[in-house]
Amino acid sequence: MRWLAGLGLLVLGACSAPPPPAGSEVRMDVMGPATPGQVSPDGRFLSEAERRYFTRATGLREAAASGRVVMARCTMGDGDLVFAHAVLGEGPMPKGGEVIRVRLGNREAGELDRVLGMVTDPPGLTRGSMPYEIVAYRSIVPWSTTAIEGEVSAFVQAQYGKIRSGRVVRCLAP
Repeated sequence: MRWLAGLGLLVLGACSAPPPPAGSEVRMDVMGPATPGQVSPDGRFLSEAERRYFTRATGLREAAASGRVVMARCTMGDGDLVFAHAVLGEGPMPKGGEVIRVRLGNREAGELDRVLGMVTDPPGLTRGSMPYEIVAYRSIVPWSTTAIEGEVSAFVQAQYGKIRSGRVVRCLAP
């Protein structure tokens, strides 16, 4: 029985893709502006790694207080979300759902993620996350249903990863 539990952990670990390395440029979907409370090491639901990062990240809380930090996300694969609190340089605040270029900082060293600009390529990349196109529901048991997704184009499969509530842009280099 013990080997079965170990096999389950091995399978779960194999499904998860590693996050992009520090210094990488990726495109991310803007979730919205970050408040100083959202980048505080005193948050209730933070992992130890997040708590360490928010403690070491010099200038992050000040940038959030001045309205220069956005929360953004992308996915490495189906279900593997990557989140960032990226500091804006000069220019307007991106709106929720817009796709931006972000250079990821070294979280262990407290380096900040930086917004480098807007993503305009490839053409046809839509703003924000996309909901599934549901064509039917399947019910195996009366108290639970499973949505059946419709046909998905090759472009959508290449540019977006699946998450529980829809699709989010992949963490690709812009």
